[in-house]
Amino acid sequence: MEVRDLVPLYEGSWALMLDELAIMAHKTYGSTAGLDINYYLSIGSGRYYKAYLDNANVAKNRDKLTNFLYDEAAVNDCISKIYKILEVLNNVEDQYNKLDVHDKFRVYCDYSCEYLGYYNSVASDVYCQNVFDIVSEAIPNEFRFASRMIKESLFATDNSDLLTHKQSVDWLRLITKNKNGTLDESDVRNYVNKYKSITTSSGSPQGLSVAEVKDILDQYSASDENANEAFVKNLSIRYANSKKWSNATAESLSLSNDLMNLIKHVNKLSHLRMLMRESFQQFKEITKRNFLSALISEIGKSHFDYMIISEINDYLSCKKNVSESVIQGRKENVIFELCDNEIKTLNSIPPYVNFLYSEKQNVLLGETIQGSGIKRYIVKKVEQDEKGLVDFDKYIGSTNEKGNIVIITDTLKPFLVPKIKPFGALATQHGGFTSHAAVLCHELGIKSVIGVSGLMNSLRTNDCVEINFNNGTIHKASNLLDRGDSSSEVFVDLSSTIKYSSCEVGNKAANLIDVNEIVKLPRGFVLTQYALNNINDTEVKQDIISRIKSLNCDYVAIRSSHESEDSRYRSYAGMFKSYTNIKTDDSEKIMECIESVYSSKDSETIKLYSEKLAGNMFVIIQEMIDADVSGVILSSKPNSGYDYLLVDYFFDSLNHIMDGAVTPYSSYIRKIDIINEQIKFNTFTPPIIDKEITGEMVQLAQMSIKLEKIFSYPIEIEWGIRNKCLYLFQVRPY
Repeated sequence: MEVRDLVPLYEGSWALMLDELAIMAHKTYGSTAGLDINYYLSIGSGRYYKAYLDNANVAKNRDKLTNFLYDEAAVNDCISKIYKILEVLNNVEDQYNKLDVHDKFRVYCDYSCEYLGYYNSVASDVYCQNVFDIVSEAIPNEFRFASRMIKESLFATDNSDLLTHKQSVDWLRLITKNKNGTLDESDVRNYVNKYKSITTSSGSPQGLSVAEVKDILDQYSASDENANEAFVKNLSIRYANSKKWSNATAESLSLSNDLMNLIKHVNKLSHLRMLMRESFQQFKEITKRNFLSALISEIGKSHFDYMIISEINDYLSCKKNVSESVIQGRKENVIFELCDNEIKTLNSIPPYVNFLYSEKQNVLLGETIQGSGIKRYIVKKVEQDEKGLVDFDKYIGSTNEKGNIVIITDTLKPFLVPKIKPFGALATQHGGFTSHAAVLCHELGIKSVIGVSGLMNSLRTNDCVEINFNNGTIHKASNLLDRGDSSSEVFVDLSSTIKYSSCEVGNKAANLIDVNEIVKLPRGFVLTQYALNNINDTEVKQDIISRIKSLNCDYVAIRSSHESEDSRYRSYAGMFKSYTNIKTDDSEKIMECIESVYSSKDSETIKLYSEKLAGNMFVIIQEMIDADVSGVILSSKPNSGYDYLLVDYFFDSLNHIMDGAVTPYSSYIRKIDIINEQIKFNTFTPPIIDKEITGEMVQLAQMSIKLEKIFSYPIEIEWGIRNKCLYLFQVRPY
């Protein structure tokens, strides 16, 4: 029997009949863009339903949708049909008033089916992956570091942000009216009805009530209003210029006309999707008010939510209700299958399906709001429906090792932030730096990565992941540590092929280990918490001295590596103790320096610099490189943006530059020349004072550009050249 590999399509529904309508929609309207949905499986448990599609079929349909989006006539014809169904939805009340309840329900099902058919096919992101891949491949190599931002400008009419924009505009109107004393209850009711599907900030899956909105408005301060005005102003600017922004970005990248049209059509449908959601929300409210609420009350909500369409029709025809035993069974499990153009109700998951959760995404990418370094976590997936929120509350009370758990969810609502604070980290599929939740995460120090495309489809509860907060990437991992019991390790080699998090070796060491395969580091290691907590133990001392001797050098440098050091938010540059040129045969001096570096975390200087120093101190020991030339390079200079690097260099030890004891030579390096490997007379401005080291300077610039792409933000590198060999001493955000 052939096994079908299934990938998730969407999640959530308030009633079983809506899930059935979604399947009917795919069966009836899946061909809008030439799509062919040959298999669809929906599994429900308690008022929560999850749909899956055949993976191979999804791939074929992505190709079909891409071809459809290239065809301007086909796209415009589809958009015309969508506007027609939206017009019907907006005027449905006149039609309802001429019908009996049986026909009203039929009309409701027909229109819902047609709407869902368009929304779940041409207006869905599920089938647009090929489009995003095509655009990614078209971005020139020198701009790949900014591919996320480039795509945000190209696809400027992102649906969720547009909806946020419109909601914020309407919310500001309510605030103004409330302040002026002109607010009517109808204004609030209209707002609640319009945004009921997304206003879940109160913690209720049903959205905010009229009373809750009034209460929030009464508590709004002048500063809250100013913040909201600024938020709306910036979103308004973005969307007023979205078309120009998208076109300007495409032209600057020299994208083809065909690709620019493809992007234009995606933006049109994305904008239209927002209008579709608004119209459908209004359609549901009209339907409930006209007849559906009364019907649900008559049947009983506990029954209605678990009835299929034919059973509701039977009730309308002859008052025949479904037995309690059938309803109870569906609360536990209900399965729909669309196969061979026929919808079936199953009793169990078919044996010929295999669930894929990753959609072949080995690396997930988002934006880091808070945190640095690399760490592994166990996943807890939080669904924001009624069942999911209740489950999460139970999970909070029953889980002890919260620090090793990352919470993943679709969109973080502010009411969830306090609940998530005790956990190790947070990742969300949607969101941006402007969201209130993002601000709260930053304020409360919650390690977080947001806007992770494909997150909810790729991971599930109890998966193990490795999160690199330096560049916002999430990798699947086989287990939490993948390196055995490390609780009694004395040191970790900086040449380790296994990546370590900042809480295991400190941020400076974690950064060095992260790049050790692409740059040359001075040989060395980092002392663990076990070693530093047992520094007076004879065996620990012997292990340290023995490891230093194995470096085969005369002198070492002993430096700090704190968890909070060299992060995007605080550098602690020069704040902790460090020592250079320590003789490797002076064991007493070595141990003295180690203890001095370790205890420098408690100095008065640190207390003045930062009120609260979070995390542990680790100690790095490396061979001392007596550099011929040393310096610091900035991968992006603030005054000149991405176009130039800035290098400070001096023909001696790096300490002189870092201590500010000398004025170094400086030169700007034009990046485009380095990327294209076309070194010109004005690549270095001014020229390097000694032409003999120009080759090493080019190598340094290439390394800086490569590391900036890896870390996904501007960086500062401390470096040295000895006998024509380039060494990296340190890399930190800038």
